[in-house]
Amino acid sequence: MRGSTADLKLLLLDGAPVYTPFHLGGLLDSFDPRVLGRAAHHVGAAPTRYDGGLDYILDLETRAPVAGGLRGSGALDLLSARGFVEWGGENSGLLASTRSLHDGAARLRDGVGSPYGYADGLVRAGWNGGVYDVALTLFANRESVALGLPGAPLVPEDASWSNQAVSARLERRLGSVDLSLRTAVSGYHADLPLRGDSAETHPDRPVLADGRIRRLRATLDGRAPLSGGTLRFGLSADGTASRYASTLRTPEGTVRADARFDGQVFGAHGEFERPWGDAVTVRGGLRLDRFDPGGWTSALRGAVAWTVGPDAVLTLAAGRYHQFTRAGTVTPEDVLLGAATDSPPTALEVATGDHVLVGLDQVFSSRVRWGLQGWGKRFQNVAGGIPAQTA
Repeated sequence: MRGSTADLKLLLLDGAPVYTPFHLGGLLDSFDPRVLGRAAHHVGAAPTRYDGGLDYILDLETRAPVAGGLRGSGALDLLSARGFVEWGGENSGLLASTRSLHDGAARLRDGVGSPYGYADGLVRAGWNGGVYDVALTLFANRESVALGLPGAPLVPEDASWSNQAVSARLERRLGSVDLSLRTAVSGYHADLPLRGDSAETHPDRPVLADGRIRRLRATLDGRAPLSGGTLRFGLSADGTASRYASTLRTPEGTVRADARFDGQVFGAHGEFERPWGDAVTVRGGLRLDRFDPGGWTSALRGAVAWTVGPDAVLTLAAGRYHQFTRAGTVTPEDVLLGAATDSPPTALEVATGDHVLVGLDQVFSSRVRWGLQGWGKRFQNVAGGIPAQTA
């Protein structure tokens, strides 16, 4: 199940952590391009304002509504349906997008519905009063795959996973300092029906494994000019509440066991970036985090960008990351057996990732851009014992 194992990425949608915002089937665009404003992808040594993301970081920002009244569009074909609406006024605006897959082509072909389903929706509202810039984003999606396993109606026929996220942003300029306050709540839910023989204690009976993750995140980031460069600083708080459960369902009753994983992270960061001559830009910073459980961690990150030509930049970067990971792999059998022993696994550990990255980015024309990156990564305290990686 995507997102149910130890997840080493950090994927933010308008500041809200979202585990699987992109669908699996490839039948739609990964993300609706009509609402996407910016995407930043970091495979190593990202700025210090990012916490977590031992493997990579993807920061997605939706765009602000454009002034010009009300407009919209829609499309329907044999596989999907899409709709979009946008309203923009002088200081405020609203945009909304929805997409879904349907069974039209499958039913015309053989009268049987498609085994794969997906739907998502996004709404963004914004207001700019000159002094304040306010934005609110709501996002939800659901994805499912029909497994055709025996056991219905005791367990669902589909494996499914879904995300929900709400984020709010307030930006204000105080003198020469730009401040951005973000708060977000996000959730992930997955259901996985299993064959009955997957539970050793109850053979030939259907088991439903489900997982729920709820995250509450708040960040305050600032930016100010300093000594010919830019100083960035901020504070963050992130709380995670996870629950993994297995339910054995029979006509006579149910047996259910839960494993819980809860943790909080409070952090602070500072970073300074400054040109050094005409061709080199240097960036360096420090991040401090307090993990509960886990204690204090520190992470240095830095990068040097060298303009080797009028349209080419060579980057050397290095840094360390920390994030929560579960101590070991939890299976449905573990959870059911934990009900008998009354000691399900509940430990969280702080995992570490060290990155070194070399990248070359070159623009050949207005339509062609070429990028090459190589990196080495080393992980510690990651569930499953992931070794060092190079690419």
